[in-house]
Amino acid sequence: MFLKKENNSIFRTVKFQVALWYVMLFSFSSLLFFSIIYVFLYVNVTRQVDERLITVSEKIEDFYLKGESYEDNELLAPNVHIPENIIAIAENAVKNLVVVHSETVMVDNKLLYEITGVSSDIIYEVKIDQNEKVLEIETKVKNELEFLEKGFVAESLREGTKTIFICLISPDGRILANSDLSRWPGLRFNRHFIEGVENETGKFRTVTVSGVSNKVRICDRRIFDGNILEVGIRLSYEEKLLKTYSNIFISVFLSSLFFGSAVGWFVSKKSMAGVDRVSEAALNIGQGNFSGQVPYGNEGEEIRNLVSAFNDMINKIRFLITQLSEVTDNIAHDLRTPITRIRGTIETTVGGDPSIENYREMAGEVVEECDRLVGMINTMLDITAVDSGMLVLSKTDVVANELLTRAYSLFSPLAEMKDIEFILDLPPEPITISCNIPYLQRVVANLLDNAIKYTPEKGKILLSLSSDDNNISIIVRDTGCGIGTDDQKHIFDRFYRADDSRSLPGNGLGLSLALAIVKAHNGTITVESSQSTGSIFTVKLPK
Repeated sequence: MFLKKENNSIFRTVKFQVALWYVMLFSFSSLLFFSIIYVFLYVNVTRQVDERLITVSEKIEDFYLKGESYEDNELLAPNVHIPENIIAIAENAVKNLVVVHSETVMVDNKLLYEITGVSSDIIYEVKIDQNEKVLEIETKVKNELEFLEKGFVAESLREGTKTIFICLISPDGRILANSDLSRWPGLRFNRHFIEGVENETGKFRTVTVSGVSNKVRICDRRIFDGNILEVGIRLSYEEKLLKTYSNIFISVFLSSLFFGSAVGWFVSKKSMAGVDRVSEAALNIGQGNFSGQVPYGNEGEEIRNLVSAFNDMINKIRFLITQLSEVTDNIAHDLRTPITRIRGTIETTVGGDPSIENYREMAGEVVEECDRLVGMINTMLDITAVDSGMLVLSKTDVVANELLTRAYSLFSPLAEMKDIEFILDLPPEPITISCNIPYLQRVVANLLDNAIKYTPEKGKILLSLSSDDNNISIIVRDTGCGIGTDDQKHIFDRFYRADDSRSLPGNGLGLSLALAIVKAHNGTITVESSQSTGSIFTVKLPK
C-alpha cells in the first residue's frame, strides 16, 4: 500500500522536489558561472582586439605623419616633455606651426629636439640642438593620398584583405583613401558613426557587415590633420574561440546535468529513506499494529532523531494503551463492588419496611458510595492527566519546612486518635523548592494517610526533611505492618492492594497518583520495607 501510494505521487514526493531543487540550483550556478567566464573572456578578447586596432592605427598615423616608407615598422617615439622655450623657437621658425609630435634624439653624443607640426597643409619637422639653435627645417606635403593608400594596401595584405580594412575619412564623411574593399561588399560608411571621435582614445564599435560571416570590430580615431582613420578587423578567431568555449560548456553542462540529476535523486532517496520507514510504521499504527519499531539507518543525525522520537512515541502509545486496558479491567473490577452495594441497599430497602427513616438511611449510604466512586474517578483522571503530560504543572517557590509543618498539623489529630507517636524532624535552615504546591501536598498527604492507616496503636511515625547539593528528600517512616517483597514491586500500580490491606478502606490509587506527581516534578519515590520493622517512603525532588 505504501509503495503503491509513493509511485502514484512521485512528482509530489520530497525526494523528487529535493532532486528538482538540486538540478535547478546546479543549472543556475552553472549558467551563472558560464556567464561570468564568458563575459570575462569576451571582455579580454575584445580588449586585445582593441589594442591591436590602436597599434595598427598609430602605426599608420606615424607613417602618414613622417611620410616614410611603410616597410619601416618602427612607430614614432612617444611624445616627451620639451621645454617651453624650445617649443617657442620652433613656432617662431615656422609661422602658424601647430605642434603634433615632439621627441628627443642623441646624435654624436649631442641632444637634439625634433618637433613635428602642421602649418598651411604642410608638415614641418624642426630640429633644434641643446644650445637652442635651429639646425634644420624639413617640409613634407600633407595629404599624399596615393602614397598613403599604398600603405593601407600593404598593411591589409600583411594582415589579410579578408581580415582587415583601413580607410581615411574626411570630417564630412568622404573616403579619402582606403585599402582593398572588394572583400567587404556590405561595408557602409555613415557620418554619425564618426561623430564624437576623439584623438588618441578612439571610438570602438562592433558591427555586422553584409557578406561577411563574422562580426567586425571597428576603431575610429581622429588623427593630427583632423581626418578620421578607420580600421576594422574581422572577429573570426575571436568568435571561433567563444563558440568553442560555448560548445564545450554545453557538452559539459548537459553531461553534468544528467549525472547530477541521477546523483541528486539517489542522494535525496537515501536521505528520505528514514522518513519512508517512519511513514510505513505510521501506516501500520493506523492499522492497529503497535508492536513494530522503526529501524535506524545512516541517513544523518536529523533522521536518526526523527526515528528515535517516533519510536519513543510508539512506546508511549503502547504503554498508554496497556495502561488503558489495565485501568479498564481494574475499573470494571473495582466499580463492581460499590455498585453492587448500592444495588443491594436499594433492593433491601425497597423489599423491607417502607418507612421514611429506612429510605433516608438508604439515600445516605447511596450518597456515600457515590462520593467514593466520584473520588476514585477524579483520582484516575488526575493520574492520567499527569502521566500523559496533558496537565502542565505550574510551579512556585515554597519553603518545604512550612509545607511539612502544615501537613504535620493536619494529620496530628488522626495520629493521636490511634495513640501513635507522630514526630516531625526538620532542619534548622529553611529549604526552598520549586513545585506545584497543591499536588505536592497530595503526595505528602497520601504517604501520611497510609502510614497512619497501616500503623497499629502505640506505633511511631517520623516525617523528616533533608537536602544535599542537588535534591531535597521528604521521608515518611512508620512502624506499621510493612510490605512484602513481592508486593513492593506492584504497590505503585493502579488499583493494586496487598492482601494485608484489603480489609482496610481505600482503592489502591493513592501511591499511583503520588508516583505520577513526583515524576512530573522530575523526582523519584522509593520504598524500603519489611514486615517486622515497617516502611520507609522517600521522595526526592530536584532543588
